[in-house]
Amino acid sequence: MSHTPGPWTIQPVSVGFRAPHPDAEDKMILGSNKVCPGITWGFGEEGEANARLIEAAPDMLVGLEDAAAFLENVSDDLLGHHPGECCCHRCNLVRLIAKVKGRNG
Repeated sequence: MSHTPGPWTIQPVSVGFRAPHPDAEDKMILGSNKVCPGITWGFGEEGEANARLIEAAPDMLVGLEDAAAFLENVSDDLLGHHPGECCCHRCNLVRLIAKVKGRNG
């Protein structure tokens, strides 16, 4: 299964759209003109920070994939890579990307 394609944006909750009586500060995350299921909340400082993080998630995944691809060309010795349970930057990125995509790293 794949995530809702980006870009994602923060929008006010419309009346009748997942909230029968939305508060003026209620927001939702939209991805490719679709609501990301279950992501609506009243805002405040913490809600704003969470929304920005969620909104940036598709772009962050692309950045992680680009960084991992770049590190494929870096020597194992320079990275400190070793077989087994490695914790070099490249292996950490590969595990994180797998986690985001719902796979075992």
